[in-house]
Amino acid sequence: MGRVRTKTVKRSAKVIIERYYPKLTLDFETNKRICDEIAIIASKRLRNKIAGYTTHLMKRIQRGPVRGISFKLQEEERERKDQYVPEVSALDVSQTESGQLDVDADTKDLLKSMGFDNLKVNVVAVSQQQQAERPPSFRSSLNPAPGITEKKNSYLAFGRPWRYPDNVCPGWLFPRLAWFSLVWRAIPG
Repeated sequence: MGRVRTKTVKRSAKVIIERYYPKLTLDFETNKRICDEIAIIASKRLRNKIAGYTTHLMKRIQRGPVRGISFKLQEEERERKDQYVPEVSALDVSQTESGQLDVDADTKDLLKSMGFDNLKVNVVAVSQQQQAERPPSFRSSLNPAPGITEKKNSYLAFGRPWRYPDNVCPGWLFPRLAWFSLVWRAIPG
């Protein structure tokens, strides 16, 4: 079961990343040892929480800038991207073999509406991008199997006779959304 990350853990992890970014890696064990060396942390449990959140943030930084973390390398990367100028313009038709730009029909209409009718364009069909196959998410595994009938008791009826997997939650707890789908039956008598 997930734990709440306190403000102390988050703040400490951000400070460690800002000051010691070049030393940190994407590996928890390495980051744990680095946190031990660079900081005096009161307990092993707190150290592990800080190292875990540091590792999580390092993985997020790999994907892009993270809000609230400002370090020199990230700022330099942002400046480099902002000041990038391509060597050859995308609109330079002299660089293409056919002497025309390859665009789709919508782009051609856009150019026409903007007054760039004089550009030589070649209309090509847009090929749909393939989406990568992703494993099913955790949420989809929580849905009950189709075709399960309602489980009825003499006093209670649960709308969903399904249990969480034992690795998520012990089976003795109520089924998912049981509080909302709980229907009280009249006691015979």
